[in-house]
Amino acid sequence: MKKWISALLALILCPLLSTCAYAEVPEPDYLGMMVDAAVCGDLEAGALAAQGWNEKLLREDSPEPAIDFEELFLLSKLITREAGSVWLREELRRCVGEVVLNRMDSPEFPDTMEEVIFQDGQYENVDNREFREEFLPTRACVRAALKALRGERLLPPLVVFQSNGRLGKVHATYCDRVLGFTYFCETNHPELYGVVFSTGEGWSIGNPVDADGFKTVYIEKGTDTSQRCYIGRINEEPYSTEIIEKAMETIIASKNMDRQEIAYEMGDLWYHCLVLLAFHNLSPEIVFRELRNRRNGGNYHKFEGKTGNRPEM
Repeated sequence: MKKWISALLALILCPLLSTCAYAEVPEPDYLGMMVDAAVCGDLEAGALAAQGWNEKLLREDSPEPAIDFEELFLLSKLITREAGSVWLREELRRCVGEVVLNRMDSPEFPDTMEEVIFQDGQYENVDNREFREEFLPTRACVRAALKALRGERLLPPLVVFQSNGRLGKVHATYCDRVLGFTYFCETNHPELYGVVFSTGEGWSIGNPVDADGFKTVYIEKGTDTSQRCYIGRINEEPYSTEIIEKAMETIIASKNMDRQEIAYEMGDLWYHCLVLLAFHNLSPEIVFRELRNRRNGGNYHKFEGKTGNRPEM
């Protein structure tokens, strides 16, 4: 009888034990670990957390940029020095960090974060032992730096100045009773950053080229550049394959009669088409104009482009 009971227990427990043995271990919160390490100045723990995060991005084939913990730590300290007071808004902190990153990508400033931050005459009270070795960032400032390094943007690439005075075209202004006015200003040499042009219907597209031949594509409406939407940092080569891939996925979704999937894949397709237009300095309005030309006379498919005499755009 005892043997039968033991056998029955084994049959019951074996699947349970197997399930426990193969249960997924939750992914560590690498970003939270980096924040904690930066706040307490633990460079070793922060570097390990960043390594884990970057390996995760590689496994998932994520387009998100890798995080260098030393850069995160240094940028967090600068943001804390410039905008670390507890009553200040997160937007100000993020803008302080984004100016540094914009300068790193700018042809007018040094290429590394350390060179930008410690450049003569730029940031006050940073080129000293206390800031380099003892000063620690606040948690809020580390989070602001992390957002900037992960690619979240409030400022366009042209904004390379943060000061208490106007150094160029003012993009954004922050007013505080204690700090006074802080201006975020655009470069005085926009011609170095590529083309920004109007489409004729309120939308503008910009695609400045960096040293690696990539373009940071963005779209905005009107003159309020704070409403600018960043699409990404691209080069030309991948986008032919991206559009073909998304078109095929849209066709498959249509054949499957899946309305939700059609909308999802069509969104991807339109997105990549929009990026390709922006890369070639073409606006969506040009496409709309082409479609309007096709409708002349009520014949949708009879348009000049079919004859080889495409309307001038």
